[in-house]
Amino acid sequence: MKRLYATPSVDEAQKLQELLKQAGIESSIDTRAGASVQTGAVNFALYIEDKDAPAAVGVLAAWLEKDLDVPDEPDLEVT
Repeated sequence: MKRLYATPSVDEAQKLQELLKQAGIESSIDTRAGASVQTGAVNFALYIEDKDAPAAVGVLAAWLEKDLDVPDEPDLEVT
């Protein structure tokens, strides 16, 4: 098993897990690897099988690219 991604958001982890599933990639979410007793922060880590790593990285990259897209802002008129 390889750790693909970690996030403090369970919603984000579940959305990515669903995208992986749609691509035929099984994954699991684990919180043990990223919990911090000092801060109370929890990371939700997604794990995938070694054989699925190349395809899973592609899904992750496409998903992150989509999430990072910022719509073009209209040019402001100079007065």
